[in-house]
Amino acid sequence: MQGRADRLSRPGVFAARITSLLRTDEMPAQENGTLRAAAEELSHKAPNLLHWVDRYNRVHGRDGLDGQTLLLPAMRWSVPQHRADYVAQAMIAGALSTLLKALFDSRRHARLRMVGADRCGVDICAEADRLAADVALARSVAGGYFQAENHQDLRLGEALACQVLRRRFEAQGRSLSLGFTDFDGRAVSLSVHPRGLHGGHATFQRDGRLAPWPMERMRSGAHLAVV
Repeated sequence: MQGRADRLSRPGVFAARITSLLRTDEMPAQENGTLRAAAEELSHKAPNLLHWVDRYNRVHGRDGLDGQTLLLPAMRWSVPQHRADYVAQAMIAGALSTLLKALFDSRRHARLRMVGADRCGVDICAEADRLAADVALARSVAGGYFQAENHQDLRLGEALACQVLRRRFEAQGRSLSLGFTDFDGRAVSLSVHPRGLHGGHATFQRDGRLAPWPMERMRSGAHLAVV
């Protein structure tokens, strides 16, 4: 069975390939020039980082015959056996952050202030985004995910939250409007227009302009998902 050519390998796999590239002058046939360039850039611009990773591996008995060993530390308590094991973490964090910002209608710069506190309170939108970003970042720190995957999964969770709000509001059929700032810093507004006994019609606006609902614009037509 041959996997998809465009699917990202895990960070640990890249670390093993970079270790192999830095130990030999000949590039394996299956490797591309981009990985070789990345290995050389790490070697020249971050030699101390490579030194300490190699030293950690040697202390734990994972040293090679020659050259540096850049295998990622084995954090069995935090690294999933498969990417799908923890893929929902960032998605759920993105969805809950979006729902929280929408609930407080953060277009109005909602702030949370404790009773008796003298300060102006904390920005709910900023704190929700920071918490979601920290949840996603924890996966990368553990060596199991790329930051690009965190970026994508947070926005996928945001899109799921928008669809949940859409269905809920259309089922209620009442006129309302709320909004929030998305993970890219753009103003999002959700509005519902009643349609009599048939519920309501919800519209999605981004930066004041009507836009397709998230996830809908990704659909390019019918396709086979599972065999």
